Amino acid sequence: MTLQDRKDLVAKPFWNYRDIMEYTGFKKDKAISIFKKCIKEYEGSIKYEPSYITCESFFKYYGTTRAKELAILKGLSNEKKV
Repeated sequence: MTLQDRKDLVAKPFWNYRDIMEYTGFKKDKAISIFKKCIKEYEGSIKYEPSYITCESFFKYYGTTRAKELAILKGLSNEKKV
C-alpha cells in the first residue's frame, strides 16, 4: 500500500472490514473482529448501513484519531519530498 493509498483510505469517513484489512494488513478474521469491536465498544455503527463503521471508531480502537493519522501521513509525505 502506497502512502497516497493510505491517505485516500483515511480520508474516507466510513470503512468496511476490507478497508481495515487493507489499512492494517490483517487477515479477514482479525479485521472482522476489529470491525465488530468498533461497533460494540466505540459506537461505530452506521444507521441503516450495517456493513460499514465510522473510520473514527477504528482509530479510537487504536487510541488515536483520524485527524492525527492524517497529520502523520501528511508529515511523512512532506519528508519524502525533501
